[in-house]
Amino acid sequence: LSVNPFKSNERNFDLDFVYQRKNTYRVSIKIPDNYKIVKLPKNLGLSLPNNGGSYIYKISKVDNKINLYIKFHIKKNLFSTQEYFYLKELYEKIVQAESGYIELQKIEE
Repeated sequence: LSVNPFKSNERNFDLDFVYQRKNTYRVSIKIPDNYKIVKLPKNLGLSLPNNGGSYIYKISKVDNKINLYIKFHIKKNLFSTQEYFYLKELYEKIVQAESGYIELQKIEE
């Protein structure tokens, strides 16, 4: 996600997702031998109240390989106006997490 779809500061009607969503991504990136991994984004785990959903962002390095695991799960179809703000905040934190940078440094020989 690069933009939070929930921009409104108030919600007058329930939010209907129509169906539940579950997306899982696994990525492994091999870094060339003449580079080293300097910095990775922070791991993040979030949950919505009332078992509404969850988000996991886990990134790690093993030798010169970066492993990324993302799991996003919306467990309910319908969210009340009171739950909207939790959903809005969840999406905002997802956008922040997925905007993080991986910093590499070239190894001088």
